[in-house]
Amino acid sequence: NDNFNAEVQTGLEDIVITVVQVEGSQEDVAGEVIIPISKLKDQYRHDEWFDLYDGVGHLAGGKIHLILQWIHSKVKYITAVVRKWGDHIRMQMEDKSDFERDLKTLHEIFPGLVSEYQKKQGGGYRKESDQEQVKRAGFHAYPEQTTTQGSPPPVLGISRTGGVQWSEMGVWG
Repeated sequence: NDNFNAEVQTGLEDIVITVVQVEGSQEDVAGEVIIPISKLKDQYRHDEWFDLYDGVGHLAGGKIHLILQWIHSKVKYITAVVRKWGDHIRMQMEDKSDFERDLKTLHEIFPGLVSEYQKKQGGGYRKESDQEQVKRAGFHAYPEQTTTQGSPPPVLGISRTGGVQWSEMGVWG
């Protein structure tokens, strides 16, 4: 887990990493990898395994794990990081809005369903079982209940997007 820094002049150079195997006082080259610095121009961290090659370009039979990053412009790098996190936060806020809209839809369809979920019981929040929610909402469908044909009666279910769906099995969330 060593860290190395190298000065880059033009960005067209290659990084050459040579792996040396040491046994006693004898050193043998196990292989090398050549990585064009231009591959790192995006300034992201590259976490990869690289094949080792012998001196004539044939696979040497080993691999080396490297985490590489070239920051050639601190301004561009920090701008990209801030933009990336801004996009992430924006997506999380959109998801939150979607979930709140879905919750509102559920509350409109089943008044009291959401408030029951939020009641504090015994120092923590308790989520009702599907059977309790269905019963309280006015539907009476349990696994042991069957129609005259021997199959469970259809149960109204609410999908995550708030759409109404029918199921022969029960309520899903």
